[in-house]
Amino acid sequence: MRNYLAIVPIALVLLLGACAQPPATPQPAASAATPLQAGTTPADSTSAATPEAKASPVSTDTPAPTATPQPSDTPTPVPTPTLTPTLANPPTTAPTPTFTAANDSGGSKKGCTPYVDCVPTPAPPSIALDKTENILLLGSDLRPGDNRWRTDTMLLLAIDHENNRVGVLSFPRDYWLHIPGYTSEWGASYDRINQVDFIGERLIKHPEGGFGLLKEVFMQDFGIRLDRYARLHRQGLVEIVDALGGVDVNLDCDLWELSPTEGKPGFVVAGEPFYVLHLPAGPNHLDGETALEFTTYRYNSTDWDRARRQQAFLMAVRQQFIRPDTLTQIPKLWLIFKDYFKTNLGLRDLIGLATLAANMDMQSIHAKVIDGSALQPVELKSKAAVSTSKGNSVHQVIEGLFDAPSITTQTKPSQGCFRPKWADVWMKKNPAAAAATPAAAAPAATTEAAPQATSATTATPEAAAAPEASVTPEATVAPS
Repeated sequence: MRNYLAIVPIALVLLLGACAQPPATPQPAASAATPLQAGTTPADSTSAATPEAKASPVSTDTPAPTATPQPSDTPTPVPTPTLTPTLANPPTTAPTPTFTAANDSGGSKKGCTPYVDCVPTPAPPSIALDKTENILLLGSDLRPGDNRWRTDTMLLLAIDHENNRVGVLSFPRDYWLHIPGYTSEWGASYDRINQVDFIGERLIKHPEGGFGLLKEVFMQDFGIRLDRYARLHRQGLVEIVDALGGVDVNLDCDLWELSPTEGKPGFVVAGEPFYVLHLPAGPNHLDGETALEFTTYRYNSTDWDRARRQQAFLMAVRQQFIRPDTLTQIPKLWLIFKDYFKTNLGLRDLIGLATLAANMDMQSIHAKVIDGSALQPVELKSKAAVSTSKGNSVHQVIEGLFDAPSITTQTKPSQGCFRPKWADVWMKKNPAAAAATPAAAAPAATTEAAPQATSATTATPEAAAAPEASVTPEATVAPS
């Protein structure tokens, strides 16, 4: 029975992406963001829907309010950055496309517009993931009253049963790709990857729903065969963590994060109101709401840092699930899953995954985030910022998944520890948080963990004039 309980962490990964913040298009931050070519933004189609979840990434130095982009017909070409991939060269064989898009007769038509209606060359099939069991975990942001959703959290679990190891790979929410059989009201057959589930389920009504379309897209763009999926809605994360009595995470650095207040009062950074999440370095016990913030806030870092936190949180949840006292929460957890969880995994699959989750050595769980080192920024004509693979770099990341570090390393920020300039102002307005937090070092990164701390602190909606801050500017966002 204990092993059976461990299946829940898999569901949890989905809700990690259930984002609590408003949509915003992240600006890929890998180099001097020299956009490639531009296209049009997707249509804001509507249709009956069911609940789903969200999340989003970005980073730089000043936040800006999100805006709704206006579509445009032609892209603006831009030079390509010169970052060089570091992983081994991918295989040269190319897979056979599994679809024929309605508007292109199965091939790239003459005179097509890149990133708008050209059909890309299919990616080579993955050799590393050819024999693994590939399960896509989705976090949906559908809320009551909404008629569409995004899956801003997308994690691939690649289970290598033969070698008793698992790969966890996070995909960026703003990855721009061709969607088979889809044409927006502006004539584009492209959209963000976080729209694919909704498009397949509600717009083009794929025979296999959103997952059916995701299977085609993942084979076409990444050469990955998807076998199963699981989708969890945002509120499920809060309720599951609370049912477990909270979850413990241990941080190498203080965590300072922001999320837009959507017009409500908040702590002002660079002229914009934000909710603030502060977690001291060391051990932290998170309740459901704080866990949602931990896994979704990202306006003071990047989508990639948030993805790393989600992976670390997944492992913390696993530890909580395999505790004997979790058995008493089975009835409550079952009711939560019934309301928020959807999957095509059968009972036998779940029992097998439960056993694997309970017995797997943490060092055998390899984790990787597809981040700016593998991505090419693309600026759409609408000025919305999206990204695509820099040459074959994304394929190289996929092929090197089992060479990636253990998932236990994912609590470390990609750029080391830092303290934002507005932190002191916020601390003065939150003396309880200041008293519980050791004096921070200078912004120059240090990965020494501070003395033990225990709780998370979130800002109350009080406006305050804050000095300049290193906050992520959110660029224009595609309609969704």
